[in-house]
Amino acid sequence: MAKVDCALKSNTLLCDRFKISHYPTLLWGPPSSFTWVSGESTGWEAIENGRKAELLLQFINTRVGKSFTLDDASTYDAHLVTADGIDYGQVAISNFDIEEATAQAMENIISQKLLNKKTRSSFVQFLQLLVVHHPSRNCRKGTAGLLMNLEELWPSLSTQDIEEELSDDGVIQEPDLKAVENFPICGEHIPRGYWISCRGSRNETRGYSCGLWLLFHAISVRVEDRLSSAAFRTICSFVDNFFTCKECREHFLEFCSSAKMKVSSRRQLVLWLWNAHNEVNERVGKVEASLGTGDPKFVKELWPTQTLCKSCWNEGVERKADTAFQDLFSLSDVYKFLLKYYGHALSSLSKGLSKLPQGIQDSDGHLRTQESTTSSAVTVPIGAALAIAFASCGFGAVACFWRTRQKKKKQVRRRV
Repeated sequence: MAKVDCALKSNTLLCDRFKISHYPTLLWGPPSSFTWVSGESTGWEAIENGRKAELLLQFINTRVGKSFTLDDASTYDAHLVTADGIDYGQVAISNFDIEEATAQAMENIISQKLLNKKTRSSFVQFLQLLVVHHPSRNCRKGTAGLLMNLEELWPSLSTQDIEEELSDDGVIQEPDLKAVENFPICGEHIPRGYWISCRGSRNETRGYSCGLWLLFHAISVRVEDRLSSAAFRTICSFVDNFFTCKECREHFLEFCSSAKMKVSSRRQLVLWLWNAHNEVNERVGKVEASLGTGDPKFVKELWPTQTLCKSCWNEGVERKADTAFQDLFSLSDVYKFLLKYYGHALSSLSKGLSKLPQGIQDSDGHLRTQESTTSSAVTVPIGAALAIAFASCGFGAVACFWRTRQKKKKQVRRRV
Protein backbone atom coordinates (compact mmCIF):
# COMPACT_ATOMS: atom_id res chain seq x y z
CA MET A 1 0.00 0.00 0.00
CA ALA A 2 1.29 3.46 -0.87
CA LYS A 3 -0.05 7.00 -0.90
CA VAL A 4 0.90 10.07 -2.93
CA ASP A 5 0.04 13.71 -2.26
CA CYS A 6 -0.81 15.11 -5.69
CA ALA A 7 -0.97 18.65 -4.28
CA LEU A 8 2.84 18.68 -4.19
CA LYS A 9 4.51 19.93 -7.37
CA SER A 10 7.17 17.24 -7.04
CA ASN A 11 4.47 14.61 -7.66
CA THR A 12 2.85 16.27 -10.68
CA LEU A 13 4.35 13.97 -13.31
CA LEU A 14 3.52 10.86 -11.31
CA CYS A 15 -0.08 11.93 -10.73
CA ASP A 16 -0.53 12.91 -14.37
CA ARG A 17 0.75 9.51 -15.41
CA PHE A 18 -2.03 7.80 -13.46
CA LYS A 19 -4.62 10.40 -14.51
CA ILE A 20 -5.33 11.65 -10.99
CA SER A 21 -7.94 14.41 -11.27
CA HIS A 22 -9.49 14.63 -7.80
CA TYR A 23 -9.14 13.69 -4.14
CA PRO A 24 -9.45 11.00 -3.03
CA THR A 25 -8.48 8.75 -5.94
CA LEU A 26 -7.99 5.07 -5.10
CA LEU A 27 -6.22 2.68 -7.45
CA TRP A 28 -6.02 -1.11 -7.15
CA GLY A 29 -3.48 -3.42 -8.72
CA PRO A 30 -0.34 -5.52 -8.21
CA PRO A 31 2.94 -3.74 -7.38
CA SER A 32 4.22 -4.26 -10.92
CA SER A 33 1.41 -2.11 -12.33
CA PHE A 34 2.69 0.92 -10.44
CA THR A 35 6.35 0.75 -11.47
CA TRP A 36 7.82 3.68 -13.39
CA VAL A 37 8.41 2.45 -16.93
CA SER A 38 8.09 4.05 -20.32
CA GLY A 39 4.70 4.01 -22.00
CA GLU A 40 1.25 3.68 -20.47
CA SER A 41 0.92 2.08 -17.04
CA THR A 42 -1.41 -0.93 -17.17
CA GLY A 43 -2.69 -3.60 -14.84
CA TRP A 44 -4.41 -1.32 -12.34
CA GLU A 45 -8.01 -0.19 -11.97
CA ALA A 46 -9.70 2.78 -10.33
CA ILE A 47 -11.96 2.18 -7.33
CA GLU A 48 -15.07 4.14 -8.24
CA ASN A 49 -17.00 3.77 -4.98
CA GLY A 50 -14.23 4.39 -2.48
CA ARG A 51 -15.81 7.19 -0.47
CA LYS A 52 -18.09 4.92 1.56
CA ALA A 53 -16.50 2.35 3.83
CA GLU A 54 -19.08 -0.34 3.05
CA LEU A 55 -18.58 -0.11 -0.72
CA LEU A 56 -14.80 0.06 -0.42
CA LEU A 57 -14.74 -3.01 1.81
CA GLN A 58 -17.05 -4.83 -0.59
CA PHE A 59 -14.64 -4.06 -3.44
CA ILE A 60 -11.66 -5.34 -1.45
CA ASN A 61 -13.48 -8.51 -0.37
CA THR A 62 -14.32 -9.27 -3.99
CA ARG A 63 -10.71 -8.85 -5.11
CA VAL A 64 -9.06 -10.85 -2.31
CA GLY A 65 -11.78 -13.45 -1.81
CA LYS A 66 -12.44 -12.59 1.85
CA SER A 67 -15.48 -11.57 3.89
CA PHE A 68 -14.22 -8.83 6.20
CA THR A 69 -16.81 -6.64 7.95
CA LEU A 70 -16.63 -3.16 9.42
CA ASP A 71 -17.10 -4.67 12.88
CA ASP A 72 -13.61 -6.16 12.63
CA ALA A 73 -12.11 -2.75 13.49
CA SER A 74 -13.42 0.62 14.62
CA THR A 75 -12.93 3.54 12.28
CA TYR A 76 -11.84 5.70 15.21
CA ASP A 77 -11.69 5.44 18.99
CA ALA A 78 -15.12 5.05 20.54
CA HIS A 79 -14.32 7.51 23.32
CA LEU A 80 -14.26 10.31 20.78
CA VAL A 81 -18.02 10.03 20.29
CA THR A 82 -19.55 11.19 23.55
CA ALA A 83 -22.94 11.44 25.16
CA ASP A 84 -23.37 15.03 23.96
CA GLY A 85 -23.61 13.73 20.40
CA ILE A 86 -20.47 15.45 19.12
CA ASP A 87 -18.41 13.38 16.72
CA TYR A 88 -14.94 14.52 17.76
CA GLY A 89 -13.35 12.57 14.94
CA GLN A 90 -15.31 14.74 12.51
CA VAL A 91 -14.26 17.84 14.43
CA ALA A 92 -10.61 16.91 13.94
CA ILE A 93 -11.23 16.61 10.21
CA SER A 94 -12.86 20.05 10.29
CA ASN A 95 -9.63 21.47 11.73
CA PHE A 96 -7.82 20.13 8.65
CA ASP A 97 -10.24 22.05 6.43
CA ILE A 98 -9.91 25.21 8.54
CA GLU A 99 -6.18 25.22 7.83
CA GLU A 100 -6.90 24.61 4.16
CA ALA A 101 -9.39 27.50 4.02
CA THR A 102 -6.95 29.87 5.74
CA ALA A 103 -4.14 29.10 3.32
CA GLN A 104 -6.43 29.17 0.30
CA ALA A 105 -7.83 32.53 1.39
CA MET A 106 -4.30 33.90 1.32
CA GLU A 107 -3.67 32.30 -2.07
CA ASN A 108 -6.90 33.74 -3.50
CA ILE A 109 -6.15 37.23 -2.19
CA ILE A 110 -2.76 37.27 -3.90
CA SER A 111 -3.64 35.45 -7.14
CA GLN A 112 -6.72 37.61 -7.74
CA LYS A 113 -4.75 40.77 -6.95
CA LEU A 114 -7.08 41.88 -4.17
CA LEU A 115 -4.29 43.40 -2.06
CA ASN A 116 -3.64 47.08 -2.51
CA LYS A 117 -3.17 50.21 -0.44
CA LYS A 118 -6.92 50.50 0.18
CA THR A 119 -7.31 46.92 1.42
CA ARG A 120 -4.04 46.75 3.36
CA SER A 121 -5.65 47.77 6.65
CA SER A 122 -8.37 45.11 6.32
CA PHE A 123 -5.73 42.51 5.50
CA VAL A 124 -3.58 43.39 8.52
CA GLN A 125 -6.57 43.40 10.87
CA PHE A 126 -7.59 39.94 9.66
CA LEU A 127 -4.06 38.65 10.29
CA GLN A 128 -4.21 40.14 13.79
CA LEU A 129 -7.46 38.27 14.39
CA LEU A 130 -5.94 34.99 13.18
CA VAL A 131 -2.73 35.23 15.18
CA VAL A 132 -4.66 35.38 18.44
CA HIS A 133 -7.82 33.36 17.78
CA HIS A 134 -7.09 30.79 15.06
CA PRO A 135 -7.68 27.21 16.34
CA SER A 136 -4.59 25.85 14.56
CA ARG A 137 -1.23 26.39 16.20
CA ASN A 138 0.41 26.10 12.76
CA CYS A 139 -1.68 28.97 11.42
CA ARG A 140 -1.17 31.13 14.52
CA LYS A 141 2.57 30.65 14.25
CA GLY A 142 2.63 31.30 10.50
CA THR A 143 0.46 34.39 10.82
CA ALA A 144 2.70 35.75 13.58
CA GLY A 145 5.70 35.31 11.31
CA LEU A 146 3.97 37.12 8.46
CA LEU A 147 2.96 40.01 10.70
CA MET A 148 6.50 40.28 12.01
CA ASN A 149 7.88 40.54 8.47
CA LEU A 150 5.04 42.42 6.79
CA GLU A 151 6.53 45.87 7.22
CA GLU A 152 9.65 44.73 5.39
CA LEU A 153 7.68 42.83 2.74
CA TRP A 154 5.14 45.61 2.27
CA PRO A 155 5.99 48.93 3.99
CA SER A 156 3.03 51.01 5.13
CA LEU A 157 2.88 54.56 3.80
CA SER A 158 1.59 57.80 5.25
CA THR A 159 -0.48 60.20 3.12
CA GLN A 160 2.63 62.22 2.29
CA ASP A 161 4.53 59.08 1.36
CA ILE A 162 1.71 57.93 -0.95
CA GLU A 163 1.89 61.21 -2.84
CA GLU A 164 5.62 60.70 -3.30
CA GLU A 165 5.03 57.14 -4.56
CA LEU A 166 2.66 58.24 -7.34
CA SER A 167 3.81 57.41 -10.84
CA ASP A 168 3.61 59.91 -13.71
CA ASP A 169 0.02 58.90 -14.50
CA GLY A 170 -1.08 59.34 -10.88
CA VAL A 171 -1.37 55.63 -10.06
CA ILE A 172 0.03 54.42 -6.74
CA GLN A 173 2.93 52.07 -7.28
CA GLU A 174 2.09 48.81 -5.53
CA PRO A 175 4.89 46.74 -3.99
CA ASP A 176 5.86 43.32 -5.25
CA LEU A 177 3.85 40.90 -3.11
CA LYS A 178 5.58 37.75 -4.33
CA ALA A 179 7.24 37.36 -0.95
CA VAL A 180 3.86 37.62 0.79
CA GLU A 181 2.43 35.01 -1.56
CA ASN A 182 5.22 32.56 -0.78
CA PHE A 183 4.89 32.96 2.99
CA PRO A 184 3.70 29.64 4.53
CA ILE A 185 0.73 31.00 6.49
CA CYS A 186 -0.20 27.59 7.93
CA GLY A 187 3.00 25.68 7.22
CA GLU A 188 4.71 24.14 4.22
CA HIS A 189 2.62 22.42 1.53
CA ILE A 190 -0.61 24.11 2.67
CA PRO A 191 -2.97 24.64 0.92
CA ARG A 192 -2.88 20.98 0.01
CA GLY A 193 -5.39 21.34 -2.80
CA TYR A 194 -8.17 19.18 -1.42
CA TRP A 195 -10.86 19.08 1.26
CA ILE A 196 -12.10 16.38 3.61
CA SER A 197 -15.22 17.38 5.56
CA CYS A 198 -15.87 20.22 3.09
CA ARG A 199 -15.51 18.12 -0.04
CA GLY A 200 -18.75 17.93 -2.01
CA SER A 201 -19.88 15.08 -4.20
CA ARG A 202 -19.54 17.51 -7.10
CA ASN A 203 -16.48 19.60 -7.86
CA GLU A 204 -18.47 22.85 -7.87
CA THR A 205 -20.10 22.36 -4.46
CA ARG A 206 -18.90 23.14 -0.93
CA GLY A 207 -15.08 23.48 -0.74
CA TYR A 208 -13.71 26.95 0.02
CA SER A 209 -16.95 28.59 1.16
CA CYS A 210 -17.57 25.68 3.56
CA GLY A 211 -14.03 25.97 4.94
CA LEU A 212 -14.39 29.72 5.38
CA TRP A 213 -17.56 29.26 7.43
CA LEU A 214 -15.70 26.76 9.63
CA LEU A 215 -12.90 29.29 10.13
CA PHE A 216 -15.28 32.10 11.09
CA HIS A 217 -17.17 29.89 13.57
CA ALA A 218 -13.93 28.65 15.13
CA ILE A 219 -12.69 32.22 15.55
CA SER A 220 -15.97 33.49 17.02
CA VAL A 221 -15.93 31.12 20.01
CA ARG A 222 -12.38 32.20 20.95
CA VAL A 223 -12.94 35.94 21.01
CA GLU A 224 -13.23 37.67 24.38
CA ASP A 225 -16.20 39.91 25.07
CA ARG A 226 -14.16 43.11 24.88
CA LEU A 227 -12.84 42.19 21.41
CA SER A 228 -16.06 40.78 19.97
CA SER A 229 -17.10 44.02 18.27
CA ALA A 230 -13.67 44.40 16.65
CA ALA A 231 -13.74 40.76 15.52
CA PHE A 232 -17.20 41.30 14.03
CA ARG A 233 -16.00 44.31 12.03
CA THR A 234 -12.86 42.47 10.91
CA ILE A 235 -14.81 39.47 9.58
CA CYS A 236 -17.24 41.76 7.75
CA SER A 237 -14.37 43.79 6.30
CA PHE A 238 -12.60 40.62 5.15
CA VAL A 239 -15.69 39.43 3.26
CA ASP A 240 -16.22 42.91 1.81
CA ASN A 241 -12.69 43.17 0.45
CA PHE A 242 -11.59 39.61 -0.25
CA PHE A 243 -14.59 37.39 -1.06
CA THR A 244 -15.12 37.51 -4.81
CA CYS A 245 -18.62 36.01 -5.09
CA LYS A 246 -20.57 39.26 -5.56
CA GLU A 247 -24.01 37.92 -4.61
CA CYS A 248 -22.63 36.01 -1.60
CA ARG A 249 -20.71 39.07 -0.45
CA GLU A 250 -23.71 41.38 -0.71
CA HIS A 251 -25.94 39.03 1.27
CA PHE A 252 -23.32 38.61 3.99
CA LEU A 253 -22.82 42.36 4.27
CA GLU A 254 -26.57 42.74 4.77
CA PHE A 255 -26.19 40.60 7.89
CA CYS A 256 -23.31 42.83 8.94
CA SER A 257 -25.35 46.01 8.49
CA SER A 258 -28.34 44.70 10.42
CA ALA A 259 -26.18 43.66 13.39
CA LYS A 260 -23.72 46.55 13.48
CA MET A 261 -24.91 47.87 16.84
CA LYS A 262 -25.86 44.50 18.35
CA VAL A 263 -22.57 42.59 18.60
CA SER A 264 -20.80 43.53 21.82
CA SER A 265 -20.09 40.14 23.42
CA ARG A 266 -18.78 36.75 22.42
CA ARG A 267 -22.23 35.23 22.85
CA GLN A 268 -23.72 37.77 20.46
CA LEU A 269 -20.93 37.21 17.93
CA VAL A 270 -21.25 33.42 18.05
CA LEU A 271 -25.03 33.44 17.70
CA TRP A 272 -25.00 36.16 15.03
CA LEU A 273 -22.69 34.06 12.88
CA TRP A 274 -24.74 30.91 13.54
CA ASN A 275 -27.91 32.78 12.59
CA ALA A 276 -26.34 34.19 9.41
CA HIS A 277 -25.08 30.75 8.36
CA ASN A 278 -28.49 29.14 8.81
CA GLU A 279 -30.22 31.96 6.94
CA VAL A 280 -27.78 31.52 4.07
CA ASN A 281 -28.42 27.77 4.06
CA GLU A 282 -32.18 28.33 3.96
CA ARG A 283 -32.00 30.85 1.12
CA VAL A 284 -29.45 28.97 -0.98
CA GLY A 285 -31.15 25.64 -0.28
CA LYS A 286 -34.41 26.89 -1.78
CA VAL A 287 -32.63 28.22 -4.87
CA GLU A 288 -30.69 24.99 -5.35
CA ALA A 289 -33.84 22.91 -4.94
CA SER A 290 -35.68 24.91 -7.60
CA LEU A 291 -32.78 24.80 -10.06
CA GLY A 292 -31.53 21.32 -9.24
CA THR A 293 -28.01 22.63 -8.63
CA GLY A 294 -27.54 21.49 -5.03
CA ASP A 295 -25.30 18.72 -3.79
CA PRO A 296 -27.55 15.65 -3.43
CA LYS A 297 -25.32 14.17 -0.73
CA PHE A 298 -25.14 17.38 1.30
CA VAL A 299 -28.61 18.89 1.31
CA LYS A 300 -28.63 22.22 3.14
CA GLU A 301 -30.50 22.06 6.44
CA LEU A 302 -30.74 23.85 9.76
CA TRP A 303 -27.72 23.21 11.97
CA PRO A 304 -27.07 21.72 14.41
CA THR A 305 -29.42 18.88 13.54
CA GLN A 306 -31.52 17.22 16.22
CA THR A 307 -29.30 14.15 15.94
CA LEU A 308 -26.21 16.23 16.66
CA CYS A 309 -27.72 18.32 19.47
CA LYS A 310 -31.16 17.31 20.67
CA SER A 311 -31.15 19.80 23.53
CA CYS A 312 -30.59 22.65 21.04
CA TRP A 313 -34.12 22.21 19.72
CA ASN A 314 -37.22 23.36 21.59
CA GLU A 315 -39.48 20.43 22.35
CA GLY A 316 -42.98 20.44 20.93
CA VAL A 317 -42.38 23.31 18.50
CA GLU A 318 -43.37 22.46 14.95
CA ARG A 319 -42.36 24.66 12.08
CA LYS A 320 -45.19 26.24 10.17
CA ALA A 321 -45.15 28.57 7.19
CA ASP A 322 -44.88 31.65 9.42
CA THR A 323 -42.46 30.14 11.95
CA ALA A 324 -38.97 31.65 11.98
CA PHE A 325 -36.29 29.00 12.29
CA GLN A 326 -34.87 30.79 15.34
CA ASP A 327 -38.04 29.87 17.26
CA LEU A 328 -37.20 26.19 16.82
CA PHE A 329 -34.00 26.50 18.83
CA SER A 330 -33.00 27.03 22.44
CA LEU A 331 -30.38 29.73 21.93
CA SER A 332 -28.68 29.13 25.27
CA ASP A 333 -28.18 25.45 24.39
CA VAL A 334 -27.07 26.32 20.86
CA TYR A 335 -24.47 28.68 22.30
CA LYS A 336 -23.11 26.04 24.66
CA PHE A 337 -22.99 23.50 21.85
CA LEU A 338 -21.11 25.86 19.52
CA LEU A 339 -18.55 26.60 22.23
CA LYS A 340 -17.89 22.89 22.63
CA TYR A 341 -17.97 21.99 18.95
CA TYR A 342 -15.86 24.81 17.53
CA GLY A 343 -13.95 25.64 20.68
CA HIS A 344 -12.81 23.01 23.10
CA ALA A 345 -13.18 20.04 20.75
CA LEU A 346 -10.95 21.64 18.10
CA SER A 347 -8.39 22.76 20.68
CA SER A 348 -8.22 19.34 22.32
CA LEU A 349 -7.88 17.33 19.15
CA SER A 350 -5.43 19.72 17.51
CA LYS A 351 -3.15 19.19 20.52
CA GLY A 352 -3.40 15.43 20.04
CA LEU A 353 -4.95 14.73 23.44
CA SER A 354 -5.79 11.07 24.00
CA LYS A 355 -8.93 11.95 25.93
CA LEU A 356 -11.15 14.95 26.42
CA PRO A 357 -10.60 16.97 29.59
CA GLN A 358 -13.51 17.55 31.93
CA GLY A 359 -15.04 20.93 32.69
CA ILE A 360 -15.56 22.29 29.20
CA GLN A 361 -17.62 25.19 30.49
CA ASP A 362 -18.07 27.23 33.59
CA SER A 363 -21.42 28.05 35.18
CA ASP A 364 -22.05 30.86 32.67
CA GLY A 365 -21.47 28.65 29.67
CA HIS A 366 -18.14 30.32 28.90
CA LEU A 367 -15.43 28.31 27.25
CA ARG A 368 -12.53 27.24 29.44
CA THR A 369 -9.51 27.24 27.19
CA GLN A 370 -5.92 26.32 27.87
CA GLU A 371 -4.48 28.65 25.26
CA SER A 372 -2.24 30.34 27.82
CA THR A 373 -0.56 27.13 28.89
CA THR A 374 2.92 26.20 27.81
CA SER A 375 1.75 23.28 25.69
CA SER A 376 -0.36 25.43 23.41
CA ALA A 377 1.34 28.78 23.53
CA VAL A 378 2.82 30.28 20.42
CA THR A 379 6.20 31.96 20.65
CA VAL A 380 5.58 35.30 18.99
CA PRO A 381 8.57 37.44 17.98
CA ILE A 382 8.63 41.03 19.09
CA GLY A 383 7.51 42.38 15.71
CA ALA A 384 4.42 40.19 15.73
CA ALA A 385 3.79 41.01 19.37
CA LEU A 386 3.55 44.66 18.37
CA ALA A 387 1.09 43.70 15.65
CA ILE A 388 -1.03 41.77 18.14
CA ALA A 389 -1.03 44.80 20.40
CA PHE A 390 -2.87 46.72 17.66
CA ALA A 391 -6.04 44.78 18.36
CA SER A 392 -6.10 45.56 22.07
CA CYS A 393 -4.42 48.95 22.36
CA GLY A 394 -5.20 50.68 19.09
CA PHE A 395 -2.85 51.61 16.30
CA GLY A 396 -1.61 54.96 17.57
CA ALA A 397 1.82 54.49 19.13
CA VAL A 398 2.96 51.58 17.00
CA ALA A 399 1.65 53.11 13.78
CA CYS A 400 3.51 56.28 14.64
CA PHE A 401 6.67 54.23 15.09
CA TRP A 402 6.29 52.64 11.64
CA ARG A 403 5.54 55.98 9.98
CA THR A 404 8.63 57.50 11.55
CA ARG A 405 10.68 54.56 10.36
CA GLN A 406 9.25 54.87 6.85
CA LYS A 407 9.98 58.59 6.69
CA LYS A 408 13.60 57.94 7.62
CA LYS A 409 13.83 55.51 4.71
CA LYS A 410 12.40 58.18 2.40
CA GLN A 411 14.92 60.74 3.61
CA VAL A 412 17.78 58.35 2.95
CA ARG A 413 16.43 57.73 -0.57
CA ARG A 414 16.19 61.45 -1.30
CA ARG A 415 19.79 62.05 -0.19
CA VAL A 416 20.94 59.21 -2.41
